[in-house]
Amino acid sequence: MQQRQRINWVAASTLLWVGLAQAGNTATDIQTDTLNKLVDASIQPLLKEQRIPGMAVAVLQGGKAHYFNYGVADRATGAKVSEQTLFEIGSVSKALTATLGAYAAVKGGFKLDDKASQHASWLRGSAFDGITMAELGTYSAGGLPLQFPDEVDSTDQMRAY
Repeated sequence: MQQRQRINWVAASTLLWVGLAQAGNTATDIQTDTLNKLVDASIQPLLKEQRIPGMAVAVLQGGKAHYFNYGVADRATGAKVSEQTLFEIGSVSKALTATLGAYAAVKGGFKLDDKASQHASWLRGSAFDGITMAELGTYSAGGLPLQFPDEVDSTDQMRAY
């Protein structure tokens, strides 16, 4: 099992966007080599300063995903970070989820009063079947766990849980 790590995602993403802005280009205009240098220049000092053992960064550029992996996912085994590493990002994910959910609702991807099971069929028949997208996004349905147990480390296990 890959050990989940708490990372300073907000600082990393802020540093990355500041670096991109200082380059005087939008993300879609930056060449791959320049993008690599910008990400490294933003992330390497953060890893050292915050003593972060590992971090994964994804940048969407011109519709193409670029992945940057740093350090280890598990200090005990030395397993390296990859695109498949699971990270525990903590409460910052709520702001990201709310932003993406609001964007999807405005763009017509779903309605806030839709049942979550309309968009995730595997929730049908579960305790989540009656939860609306608004309740899911605001974590206000009641009775939801604060986090998954450590044993839940795959999509199939998450759905079963």
